[in-house]
Amino acid sequence: MTLPSLERPVHFSSTFVLIKGASASCWSSFRGLTFTGITMSTDAEMAQYGPAAIFLRKPEKERVEAQNRPFDARTACFVPDAKELYIKGVIQKKEGGQVIVKTEADETVTVKEDDCHPMNPPKYDKIEDMAMMTHLNEPSVLFNLKDRYAAWMIY
Repeated sequence: MTLPSLERPVHFSSTFVLIKGASASCWSSFRGLTFTGITMSTDAEMAQYGPAAIFLRKPEKERVEAQNRPFDARTACFVPDAKELYIKGVIQKKEGGQVIVKTEADETVTVKEDDCHPMNPPKYDKIEDMAMMTHLNEPSVLFNLKDRYAAWMIY
């Protein structure tokens, strides 16, 4: 299947694609349609940014390590904290609209179920496009920004 040359964003299965002035025959095929997908840049591709690359995205080795860290999406969460605004925790028990959470500070707190926010998998740590996060909630955005600024990845 060959598509005419286009110069507009096209939406395929939750992936935005820009088709620009090339025949579709050289692109990958997906369900009978041809398209080019958006992938994360490798370290070699980031080299074009020179010394600034470290401020844009974490190195490939660090991304792979983050993806392989143990993580339980059913129990990892953020809970409100008086000092830090939100703190990471692990759900211990749910009962009657209340959740018992053990925090990183090794304290056990009980909060309403609505105040317990799900945490994203480690592969989303320091991600530059936060719209890609599984859980786009206030604590996830704040922790991502905090981690990026702490690593000088401010752009």
